[in-house]
Amino acid sequence: MAGKTVMFSICIPLYNGERYIAECIESALNQDFDDYEILIVNDGSTDRSISIAEAYAKKNDKIRILTQENRGIFHTRLHLFQEAKGQYIFSLDADDYLEPTALSTVAQSILKNHSDIVLYNYFQLDDASGQRELQPPIFMEANYRGSDLMSVRELFLFTKKFTYCKFPLDKQGEG
Repeated sequence: MAGKTVMFSICIPLYNGERYIAECIESALNQDFDDYEILIVNDGSTDRSISIAEAYAKKNDKIRILTQENRGIFHTRLHLFQEAKGQYIFSLDADDYLEPTALSTVAQSILKNHSDIVLYNYFQLDDASGQRELQPPIFMEANYRGSDLMSVRELFLFTKKFTYCKFPLDKQGEG
C-alpha cells in the first residue's frame, strides 16, 4: 500500500480501546469494497489495544499504524488526516464498526451525486442491553447549537455538494 492512492482512508484514533479494536478492524477488513486503507494512530495507549492492532497489521498490508505520545483526540484526528492517502476520509472510532456494505454504499453515493461529503445515519449499540438504535448523522444541524452549529455550516460552505446516505438501504439500494 505504500504510496498508493486509494478511494477511502478509514481513519481510526486509538486510545485504550482493547475491548473494541478487534471488532472495529474486522469490520473494516470485511467490506465488500476493496479500494481503501486502514490508518490507525495510537495516541499513547496504556492497555493492550496497540498490540491487538499490530497483530492485524502484520497479517494485512491495508493497515498502517502510527504511534504518538498522548495528545488528545483533536491532534490524533489531525495526524490521521495528514497521513491519509485516500481521496475521501472515513472516520471511525475504535469502538465503532462498519456494516459490510458501508464503503460500497458510500462510494456509490459519491459517484452518483459527485459529492464532497456524504452523511449517513448509524446504529448506536447499548452495551448493557445489546440493542441497536438508529441515530441521525452526527453532522446534521439538529445535533449542534451556537458556535458548534456555525462551524458545521462553515464546513458545508467550502464543499461543492454533499449527500445524505441512509442506512439500512431499501430493496433498490436507495437510502
